Amino acid sequence: MHILRLRLSSFRKFANLEVEFAPGLNVVRGPNEAGKTTLQQAIALALLDRPTGKKAEKEHKAWGAERMYKLVIDCQMGDGREVQVVKDCESTAHELRSAEGADSSRQALEEFAQEALGTQSIKVFESTACVDQDAMWNLEAGRVEISQQLQAILTGGGDVSLDQAISKLERRIGDLEKGWRTYAPVSPGPIGALLQRIHQLDEDLARARNEVSRLEEARERLGEIRTRLGELQGELGPKTRALQVHQERTAIRKHLAELAQAERELEERLTRLQGAEQQRQEPLGAIAGFTSLQEFGEDDRGAMRELH
Repeated sequence: MHILRLRLSSFRKFANLEVEFAPGLNVVRGPNEAGKTTLQQAIALALLDRPTGKKAEKEHKAWGAERMYKLVIDCQMGDGREVQVVKDCESTAHELRSAEGADSSRQALEEFAQEALGTQSIKVFESTACVDQDAMWNLEAGRVEISQQLQAILTGGGDVSLDQAISKLERRIGDLEKGWRTYAPVSPGPIGALLQRIHQLDEDLARARNEVSRLEEARERLGEIRTRLGELQGELGPKTRALQVHQERTAIRKHLAELAQAERELEERLTRLQGAEQQRQEPLGAIAGFTSLQEFGEDDRGAMRELH
């Protein structure tokens, strides 16, 4: 975390003050009673101490000030987020402000302190982050708390020693590296199992991509077929009508041929009938000549029979 600036009012000897800090180590110089320790206390109180009116009035309220003190710290977190911590003892409010909004809950402030400073103890903070030039020896004052804090961070609390915690961490690291940095085909560790799972998922993804590619090609082909089908359906109407006309014309031609054949047969029959009628008329004419006679002789009758 980088403290960008500190603004304070009605705090100890300062009525109003704004100080900006550069990244990295900042050195505050000045004569005695210039307010160097006051800046250190203001930062620690703003970040780690919840305001109580009685304590603030007794220890830190500026002499003769009409209102209680107010501290504002602008910070930039490691991920680039900008956070503002506001401690207003007039209203006994301790608030954390960011782009997501404002939060004055104890949990939010404690989580912020743990994330930004790695501790929620003012003694640990003052003994590590802020060191007086003439008080290096005073680090011993916070040695126990520093040790306990580091022990809790490394071991997670409890009665486990540092060596035991390190051994436990090494065993845990070995379990994690099993199947990843070491060969363990039968029983890989969680990382190895995850890597195998990732490899399997990559293969499944490659197959899925091939299927998707084939599906896209099939969709394109289906679209082409549908387009061609529409074109053929558009052409089918006129061609179907032409086929019907052709079939009707063929049927008519066949019927005309049949009629022509029947006509020829009728003409042939008529010709035969006319010939037969002519042949019939000749003996009838001869008979008519005989019937005009009043009497027939025997010879005539014989001739007539023969003619008949």
